[in-house]
Amino acid sequence: MIILVLELLISVAATVLIFMKEPDAGILVALLPALFGIALFLLMTKARLKLEINDQEIHYQFRPFHLSRRTITRSQVDALTVVSYDPLSDYGGWGIRKGREGWAYTTAGHTGLLIKRNNGKPVLIGTSRPDALAAFLRSRWTALYRPAS
Repeated sequence: MIILVLELLISVAATVLIFMKEPDAGILVALLPALFGIALFLLMTKARLKLEINDQEIHYQFRPFHLSRRTITRSQVDALTVVSYDPLSDYGGWGIRKGREGWAYTTAGHTGLLIKRNNGKPVLIGTSRPDALAAFLRSRWTALYRPAS
């Protein structure tokens, strides 16, 4: 959240500087950085990551970026592990990111479900409830669940 507020302040400051330096510039050109910053701020504050798991499928949706939920079926999974990770060094931050371990969908925190798929493309989905998730996977996805080492 701090990063978003800083980004918004920098955008507004850039707008003021552009307008002061080039008073003849159109108002739209001068306001563009601030409008971009406000739009980005609103977009990121509305971002929601939803993870649902039943006995046969894993569903996830990162709103407003995914219009519909994504599904990974049990037959597509090689292994599941609840892991701790460093969002900055492993994936370059939060959000939808590509890292060494594949794609990550995170909003906050440093724990997630690492899904190793049989197509060789792993996915990490952040969770704020790692203990409940691990307990569910131990009981319902026993053959595929691997405790973190």
